Amino acid sequence: MILVKLAVSKFSATGNSFVLLDAASLSAPVPGARKLSFWAKKLSQGLGSDGFIFAQRSRGGQAGVKMTFFNPDGTQAFCGNGTRTTGFYMLRHVMGKRSGVVRVGTSTGPIEVSVNSDRAALTAVAVPEFKGEVRLKGDLSRQVPAPFFALDSGCPHAVCFVPDVARVAVESAGRAVRYDEAFAPAGTNVDFVEVVDDVSIKLRTYERGVERETLSCGSGALAAAWACQVLKKTTSRALTVRTQGGILRVSLDSRKLALEGQVGLLFEGIAYV
Repeated sequence: MILVKLAVSKFSATGNSFVLLDAASLSAPVPGARKLSFWAKKLSQGLGSDGFIFAQRSRGGQAGVKMTFFNPDGTQAFCGNGTRTTGFYMLRHVMGKRSGVVRVGTSTGPIEVSVNSDRAALTAVAVPEFKGEVRLKGDLSRQVPAPFFALDSGCPHAVCFVPDVARVAVESAGRAVRYDEAFAPAGTNVDFVEVVDDVSIKLRTYERGVERETLSCGSGALAAAWACQVLKKTTSRALTVRTQGGILRVSLDSRKLALEGQVGLLFEGIAYV
């Protein structure tokens, strides 16, 4: 069996970890989606990450990059924290700047990422589509006796407001909702939200494609913050989102959302797949 040698980097975005592969480092032509999906599964498993980012730099000297994001199960998706990571990588590690703006091409269209030192922000994201309350097919009343609301923030999310996120069995309840017939056949990400006060919430997320709880979720933070607005859980136009991986900040301006948080390089190295 012939192994392929890849120069990869691993980043943490507020607890979300990603393996990033820059297409510019490849000695062979850019592989197709099937091979990238295979690499995503191997690298995510081998390096313990929440996803795989394939970055292709824009031509002609433009400050831009195209991101193709894969979950650890090899499926493609939109990822808010992955988008922040890609912009951070491009500006800090390719362009050698500490601050600036990079345009990142995603599955939902181009998004501008503003970088300042160790912080990266999605500056103008379309508000999530609020689809209303969803009646689950399975009986989860013993685990989570509260309604779920469906939103699309680039990928599907089911948001549930609970009194105390620390008391929720996220792994079991999240998995049950993710696979509930109400969200068939594609399934959904599942967010449990505790409203702390008018300017802050706590968030725990079970991520589809990762198939477990992750330390944070960017698209989940966007979905949770917008659900708070729509359902009048909060009135503030800026929310602090407390995740197990750290703090994300979501702000709303002119019907657009911004998502900001830390990003950091964990390591660079060589992987064989």
